[in-house]
Amino acid sequence: MSAPLKYVDVDPKSRVNKMFTYVLVCMNILSPLFILLNTGSVYFDNQFTISVFFSTILACIVFPLSFVQYLLVFKIKKQNVARYFGVISAMCIIGYLQCYFDYDFSLFLGLICFLSCLYYSVRFSIGAVLISYMVSCISSTWRLFFEFYLDAEVNLKMIFLKNFIITSSEFFLIFVVVFSISIIVSLDRRISDAKTIALKNARLSISAFSLKVMESHDGITNIHALHASKYCELICRGLFNAGLYTDVLTDETINLYAEAAIQHDLGKVHIPSEILHKTEALTPDESELMKTHTIEGRKILEGLPKVKGGEYNDIVSQMAFYHHEMYNGEGYPLGISGKSIPLCARIMCAAENLDSLLNWRMSKTPLTVNEVMDYFENEKGRKFDPEIADVVISLKDKIEALEKVFKEEELEKKASFG
Repeated sequence: MSAPLKYVDVDPKSRVNKMFTYVLVCMNILSPLFILLNTGSVYFDNQFTISVFFSTILACIVFPLSFVQYLLVFKIKKQNVARYFGVISAMCIIGYLQCYFDYDFSLFLGLICFLSCLYYSVRFSIGAVLISYMVSCISSTWRLFFEFYLDAEVNLKMIFLKNFIITSSEFFLIFVVVFSISIIVSLDRRISDAKTIALKNARLSISAFSLKVMESHDGITNIHALHASKYCELICRGLFNAGLYTDVLTDETINLYAEAAIQHDLGKVHIPSEILHKTEALTPDESELMKTHTIEGRKILEGLPKVKGGEYNDIVSQMAFYHHEMYNGEGYPLGISGKSIPLCARIMCAAENLDSLLNWRMSKTPLTVNEVMDYFENEKGRKFDPEIADVVISLKDKIEALEKVFKEEELEKKASFG
């Protein structure tokens, strides 16, 4: 038994936001650590005396910020807001530490600036440097003021001026490095986006060619492919909105699934058209021949040139080969079950069944939308992934609206050829 192919496409913005979330959450350990050091300072000649009041305030700052960041990234899913909130929060916490400790935290602020380059935005990276510069100036000035304001022999103006010059010099170097990195990363991203557009055009060309091939063979499979593609996209967005597979189902991946869905029945070009058009039940031999369309489809699609490093090829192969596998393991061609069936194929199974049951061209006795919902409820956990089946049922109104659009298109085609 060959292992299912794998494909994961994680949104870079979401990935960096998660990283900043983990950083903020880990900072919650600082307060108890400082309190522990303060408690044990008597054993170290009071070298680690840290104010309990400072540690408490730190906890009151870090916990709410990390909690809000967690909600923005994992629950509310406001990734654009989360990137600003996470970066600024990390800088503010470091600034607060610099207010208390007699150390220069510019290195840590600079590290946050370097990490901001991962968002692929030159403007955002420059903004991060400017904010970190202001945080460093304010926090270091605050610390110096409370350290020396009672000392009459100290010239505060000179100390502040010296601190300003040193901080400005450090952040000028950080600005130069971060600006250079962000420019390089941004250019690389633009090149990548241009390649993505070219690859999308390539995928669309492949889909258009496949539709022509299927149309010339039997005139039914191509219509089914287009309908199934729309249902596939609808289910993907339903899963995302339900909070399922959000790390995989990015906008790019959903579009990729919808485009790849058009190819899922390409192997039927190897099945005689008289079998595809047969109105009565298939004989056992004909049924076995029909099952081979999954294997033949994969063979055809394996011959495609590599698109986007092979991810597109993986997806179309998975959909073509596994879309008749059943969640309980009673499907074909391999009889695998559960989550061992690739996600895209489990979605494709639901999408193609929707059209097969609703489409008068595909079904001898097409069902109503209510009957199809009952079918999905009954087949949940047997034929369909329970999570996907529940999402399909929740999308009843949208499926009904989409089915009406398909019927109107069919009537228009009949009228144009009539």
